[in-house]
Amino acid sequence: MSNKFILCMLFLFNGVMLNVTMSQDTLKVHPWTNIQLSENDNTLRFAVISDLTGGNRKGVFEKYLDYVNLLQPDFVINVGDLVEGYTDLADEYNRQWAGIDSSLSKLDRRFYFVPGNHDLSNDVERNEWKRKFGQSYYHFVFKNTLFLIVNTEFSDKDRIGDEQIAYFKKAINDNKSVRHTFIIMHNPLWDSNNEFRFKEILSFLKGRKFTVFSGHRHHYYYSKKDGNEYYMFATTGAGNGFNGPEFGEFDHIVWVSMKTDKPGVLILSDKGIYPKDIVNDETYPIVNILRSDSYFSIKPIIHNSNSFIELNAILEIRNPAEIDLKLSGNFPPVNRLIFEPDNLSFSISPKEKKEVIIRVKAQNQGLIEQFEKDPVSLKLDASYNTHSRGVISLPFERKIFADYPHSCLRNNKKIKIDGDLSDWTTPFYEVKLPVYIDQGWDWSGSDDGWYKFSVSHDDKYLYIASETYDDKLLLETGRMRNSQDKLIIDITSGDLINTNDLIHIETAPDAVGNGTLIKSNNKEQIKNVCRKTISGFTCECSIPLSLLKNKNEQPNKFVFNIAFMDQDRIENIDPSVLWWRPKLNPRSYIKGAGVFELTN
Repeated sequence: MSNKFILCMLFLFNGVMLNVTMSQDTLKVHPWTNIQLSENDNTLRFAVISDLTGGNRKGVFEKYLDYVNLLQPDFVINVGDLVEGYTDLADEYNRQWAGIDSSLSKLDRRFYFVPGNHDLSNDVERNEWKRKFGQSYYHFVFKNTLFLIVNTEFSDKDRIGDEQIAYFKKAINDNKSVRHTFIIMHNPLWDSNNEFRFKEILSFLKGRKFTVFSGHRHHYYYSKKDGNEYYMFATTGAGNGFNGPEFGEFDHIVWVSMKTDKPGVLILSDKGIYPKDIVNDETYPIVNILRSDSYFSIKPIIHNSNSFIELNAILEIRNPAEIDLKLSGNFPPVNRLIFEPDNLSFSISPKEKKEVIIRVKAQNQGLIEQFEKDPVSLKLDASYNTHSRGVISLPFERKIFADYPHSCLRNNKKIKIDGDLSDWTTPFYEVKLPVYIDQGWDWSGSDDGWYKFSVSHDDKYLYIASETYDDKLLLETGRMRNSQDKLIIDITSGDLINTNDLIHIETAPDAVGNGTLIKSNNKEQIKNVCRKTISGFTCECSIPLSLLKNKNEQPNKFVFNIAFMDQDRIENIDPSVLWWRPKLNPRSYIKGAGVFELTN
């Protein structure tokens, strides 16, 4: 256990052991654990747990529960997202909750449950929540303090709805003499362009002091509005950007204490204690700019062939903030490439846009494909000088994306669709450094999983072969799950994407026997076989060229992309998806990327 955290505990905990008085809860099921509360004194002490799921990292949540036991609060509450959810299978949903119940069994204090989007993502989960916990929104009064537990995932159509509005209006009016009110919910609707009627609940508290706790976005933010405090907590085990407390991306719990009518709030991490305004109204917009990298981009390079002597990389920088942005950095050495200039240092005024051209020269003849095998990256440090936090700086690395027209060759042998790749003579592309990764926090590199693929054709068919290499293969039986180890293939005709004409394939071997699972919008016309191997699985499929030629004025060209979904934990509904090229959708697609031409 962290020595820093133990010191924090000694500092916070005054040594008074609370005597538990016995009382009976009247509800048969309720959204809290069956440990009794004690009102031994008037000082309120409670702990708040933030998001666990959406990139759950094993062991973090349990570690912080141990810390909470050391603190000995009156009770513990969370801000939602304790299970991965997003399943329409009640047994799977309850299996996930059984794991949480097991973890919480170590707590010797009552735990209050608050629903999040992972906990209530559909009607199946809402029904199971009701069966297990009863109400998904509720209130309670403890030590003359009102707690309002708001369900921000009430239905698919309405985050709050008339029912909750009426309920909380009555709860607030029935408890006018409390010393303070806490509103605890998952989605920070107070920081949303559409607050989904949350302001109506706040209007019932007009003239009264209150504090709002929320989570959901996996980064921390403190705001003060009209004398009341609003918090968006980061994570207690969920995935985050891991840029540290200054950027609101860290694991923590929250300690709240109140002797009179003003709560004290401390942010406790195993790295130390942080002030509640570590990310505040001034720094939050700056932090968001730096975290998102939206201020900086390198235009993709689409060259007319694989070989080159000189290329231009165009850097596009814009400063959306109200203060100056400073940038400095360099291109680390790459074999046989020269960058002009190779070092950068400049300042961008508020709202200014700037373009910088970098010449990339090959000492001999360069190959575009080397950009993938030996990535060309620009390392930069971006900073703003703020009033409340001084200089906020974040280093980052941005790769240059380059591509060229690829050849889809005829195979020298007749290809039999059987999952045996020994009859393939065309070259394979290895994807160990994916260009784009969905949910990248769950992939630890090529030792975790990678794949290779090849494409070929004859007069009638387009052929695709792929082999995956995976340290842990998780397959399904009978039907394809949204989250499992599988290949994903997207193809559209021509050299531009047309989402209406997209051929989409998801495929994997059946976990039992030698069968193949496939989901596709053209399933009847596609022949596909997958086969398990010692290190993963292989896949072969054939697609009639007529599917492409019938939709296309350029029958010899198509846009191709492939990905491997690497599922390592069954409870994770957001596994990493390793894409060879940017996804074929209007938001991500780069014109000219992943284009193949049929050749002999």
